[in-house]
Amino acid sequence: MSVPVPARDDKTEKQYEQELRQRWRILYMSMKMKFEEIDAGNISFEDQFLAQMTLPDGTTVADFMKLPENITRLEKTKMPILLTS
Repeated sequence: MSVPVPARDDKTEKQYEQELRQRWRILYMSMKMKFEEIDAGNISFEDQFLAQMTLPDGTTVADFMKLPENITRLEKTKMPILLTS
C-alpha cells in the first residue's frame, strides 16, 4: 500500500512531521482493522486487499478498473435482475 507524502508547502518542520506521523497512524489503524476482520472470518484476505494488489505491469487492480475502456465495458454490462431489484 502506498502512503501519500504530505506537501511541505509553507509548513514548519514540526507541522510537516506531525502530518507525516498522522498519515502513518491512519495506515496503521486501517491495516489493523483489515486484519482483525480477516482474522474474525468476516472477509477474505483477497476481498479485503484486492484493489491494492499489484498486476504484472506495476499497476494495481483499482488502477486497472479505472481505465476508460474498462469503465465503458462495465457501464454496458447488464446486472442480474436479482441484484438490481
